Amino acid sequence: MKKTIDTPPPNDHGMNLRNYTIGFVVSLLLTLLAYTLVTQYLSNDSIPLSQTVVIIALAVLAMAQFVVQLVLFLHLGTERKPRWKFFVFWFMIFIVLILVVGSLWIMHNLDYNMMSPAERITKASSMNVVGMYYQLTKPGIVYSNAIAALAGFLLASQWRIDWLLLVATIAGVMFVIASACVCNNYIDRHIDVRMKRTKKRAIVSGLISGRNALIFSGVLGAIGFGLLTQTNALTIGLGVTAYVMYVVVYGYFKRTSVYGTLVGSVSGALPPVAGYTAVTGSIDLAAAILFLILTAWQMPHFYAIAMFRRDDYAAAKIPVLPVVKGMKAAKREIFAYIVLLAVVAPLLTVFGYAGIIYAVIAITAAGGWVVLALRNYKMDDVAWARKMFFYSLGCLLVLCFAVSTAPVFV
Repeated sequence: MKKTIDTPPPNDHGMNLRNYTIGFVVSLLLTLLAYTLVTQYLSNDSIPLSQTVVIIALAVLAMAQFVVQLVLFLHLGTERKPRWKFFVFWFMIFIVLILVVGSLWIMHNLDYNMMSPAERITKASSMNVVGMYYQLTKPGIVYSNAIAALAGFLLASQWRIDWLLLVATIAGVMFVIASACVCNNYIDRHIDVRMKRTKKRAIVSGLISGRNALIFSGVLGAIGFGLLTQTNALTIGLGVTAYVMYVVVYGYFKRTSVYGTLVGSVSGALPPVAGYTAVTGSIDLAAAILFLILTAWQMPHFYAIAMFRRDDYAAAKIPVLPVVKGMKAAKREIFAYIVLLAVVAPLLTVFGYAGIIYAVIAITAAGGWVVLALRNYKMDDVAWARKMFFYSLGCLLVLCFAVSTAPVFV
């Protein structure tokens, strides 16, 4: 029997609004997936990528996203609900802004990585300052956590959505995470200078001063926690806990212990819980399961990065698992956590918070990861780690989609 989550009473927004929201979630997930993949290519210096290909890909992506939103907007308009038409219109504008900012960010990366230090300083003084501040927020982390928070919110709300609460929650989570990431960039500046992957960051290269970075972090944090005041005390508390865990506790363990990744996973697993508690105002078994799912996903994801970036971490004297205990030990840990994910992912169905369709999707996504890891286990360690990393990106999106739509497919 499916358990009832204590949510607000049903509203009369209609089936078309639900269909619109499902379509919006799907199209947004696809958009963020495309940006994630392109970003990963940009972070790998050995993979050439022409500007023409990026421009064409982004143009197609923007056009497709715009068409989807426009069709859904016109369809919703037939319901003669002016305030919802107004809301959807501004949501469309928001998506267009994401596409524009994301496109500028990617093009900035293409140019910036090819410049000499002197050229970077010249460029920074003109048109790329905004882009560099944007990169300080670690957009990939912000967006992936926003998706997870959205999934928790939609599960808890059972799609009886208080839209103002939704906007305040997701935007608040994004700003708080962005603030923490900027602060982390400042704290890690002495480590980043020793790593090939991070030595070009704006604070390390002096393009953004430490003082300005901290001011920027403070402003983002103030906005984020200000938005979260529209939720409830528990959700604010989770935001504070995640912030402190990431900036302070993880910042310490990252430098001193092989368990730094595990400590960091605590803060990374709290956004879906915050999305959930923003609706319910309490923590129950479903919230705990969401926390376990995100923890089990993060460990193989970040251990995989540590494997194929092992030399970087060793140079910076960061005691990640592959550096301290070796690649084989990291490989075993990754496989163990993938199996754990396959076990905990279906628990929402087992305990009655989701239906059988959710279980099928979750088992397929996590089980597919287990099969991929096992079939390729004997291949080169670095190549295997890259496979695990790229699969993890798609797996997260699929799991978040399954959690988000669990109340619909029951």
